[in-house]
Amino acid sequence: MSPVLGAYMGGLALGSWWIGTRLHRIGDRRRAYALLEIGIGVSALLVPVLLHLTEPMYAAVWRRFRFSFAAFTGLRFAIAFGLLVGPTVLMGATLPVLADYFAGLTDAGRRLAPHWLYTANLGSTVVGVAVAGFVVRSSVCEARSSSARRSTWRRG
Repeated sequence: MSPVLGAYMGGLALGSWWIGTRLHRIGDRRRAYALLEIGIGVSALLVPVLLHLTEPMYAAVWRRFRFSFAAFTGLRFAIAFGLLVGPTVLMGATLPVLADYFAGLTDAGRRLAPHWLYTANLGSTVVGVAVAGFVVRSSVCEARSSSARRSTWRRG
């Protein structure tokens, strides 16, 4: 749990700092935001694959080097942190880019204060998690159970 939390919080802070030092070089902030979101989506698809690929590596490293429990735990922490910090850096970069975009709008009616932007960002996160957790997951589970029922019915 601590690698996930460490990578998440550290990645958000690092991403915010990293993009904040480079905002003056970015011409089209909407495009930058879109590219960051695409990067987050692609990395979200890659993380489970990468985690699956690292599992055999743990066993191989354990058999080869016979690290102590503490050293092996540290190695696992470092690998998990390394896999998760990339997407979270991109996540941390999105809010400063969006806030800078809205701050630069000349039309006062279209401006959005940073605290409302953060609230909207948080709200969309909650909706995304709810949809992924309840709609997508239940659809996948239902499809798997339907497939299992059909294969059982055909064999019987």
